[in-house]
Amino acid sequence: MILVVLVASMAIYFLLYLAPGGPLDELNVAADRRARFSEQDIQRVAEYLGLHRGPAWGFVAWLTGEDWMETAKLIWWLWRARSLPKVEAAGR
Repeated sequence: MILVVLVASMAIYFLLYLAPGGPLDELNVAADRRARFSEQDIQRVAEYLGLHRGPAWGFVAWLTGEDWMETAKLIWWLWRARSLPKVEAAGR
């Protein structure tokens, strides 16, 4: 049952993501000239919905929420910094 819900949600998300013009293309179609969204507004909505990421990470953010993603990026960066070779200062 859970597998069916997960596959259905993936299919819906990716169909919306692959729609021609993207999922936010229809925002200005029905609105009159005075009620249209600016490019900055559309970009803000895209970032809020997680559409500025790729489709895979966007789906993960949509499914689980975005709260943990910044913490995970910081942990990943710290782990990578730990494994980088140490560079010694010149002249020592």
